[in-house]
Amino acid sequence: MGISGYQLHHYPAYAAIIDCVVGGWSLPMTEAGEHETRIFVDLMRDPVAGNMVRSLFLNRQKAAKLGLLADNSPLAEGDDAFLPQLRAAQTTARDAGADEDTTLLLGAAAALASWQAGKAGKAEPVALADVAAVNAGLYPSYTGGPFQWLRQTGAARIATLVGEADPAFKAALAPLDQVEAFLRGDTRP
Repeated sequence: MGISGYQLHHYPAYAAIIDCVVGGWSLPMTEAGEHETRIFVDLMRDPVAGNMVRSLFLNRQKAAKLGLLADNSPLAEGDDAFLPQLRAAQTTARDAGADEDTTLLLGAAAALASWQAGKAGKAEPVALADVAAVNAGLYPSYTGGPFQWLRQTGAARIATLVGEADPAFKAALAPLDQVEAFLRGDTRP
């Protein structure tokens, strides 16, 4: 079929399409339409749909109009800017052979450090920094970006993931100690 286990796990539309076809194939047209509608509504309620619509369409237009997707945007210029920090976290994860949870954690830690330093969302909402991260291929679209992933994952689960991470990443994950402040909407320290 050409769809990986990763895609089936993180992108629910694949399974929904298969369910529509297989489940509706033998039904009368009216019932098949109702079956498809139920699946579509369930799919639209899935957080992945919202993440992808925001990061790939709605907020992407805003970010592009503000020049935040350009190579010379404030999110991209300078080694301490948001996107270079995310890129460095991705490189660290890849070089260490980290699993996806650790890769997402390292990226979220870099994003949170940028937020704390005023390099992500200083003049722009962090939702637009999320778009830039997804657009640059530094964070998967199903997450909505590092800040959205932090919000949806929640402080308790983040703490668990940090506790399970390789101790070699302890220093890189330290910014996640401030995830509760970020989630509360506190101002930067």
